[in-house]
Amino acid sequence: MPDWRIYTIKFVQENHSSIKFGLDGKIRYRAMLRWSEHDPFYNYEDYIYCVKCYPFTTYKTDDKLEIDLSSTECWKPISYKFDDVDVVRKFLSPTELSNVVSASSRLQSFVSEAQQGRSTEGECLILEGNMQNWKYERLLFNKYTGNFSYESKK
Repeated sequence: MPDWRIYTIKFVQENHSSIKFGLDGKIRYRAMLRWSEHDPFYNYEDYIYCVKCYPFTTYKTDDKLEIDLSSTECWKPISYKFDDVDVVRKFLSPTELSNVVSASSRLQSFVSEAQQGRSTEGECLILEGNMQNWKYERLLFNKYTGNFSYESKK
């Protein structure tokens, strides 16, 4: 079962293949070379590494991230670079969510259904345009926390 927590990005450090996000709290990571459910030991670090690709390249200092600790605890902190928004994703405040959905009736409908309990989990994906001029929007709803995350690309 996911264990979602919200962190604020304190710094962003990029190298050739990954991005290190410094956080305002600790994340649970695996500390042992061998894994045993009966004898788990963890390290707690105030950073997370993600693959240097979209949407992680758009995250900046003071953004809020929603991180699933049940996924991070299976990995050593430096040995794995997360590449999945189902583990690490940008958290939207109510104001940011309102700004995002105001431009699209489809996103408004998705948010309304989720907030009224008619949608338990899912995503709303919008692709518009042609090969030269296109727009991609994805709004995710987390049924465990009731939070939304959003990514957009033109």
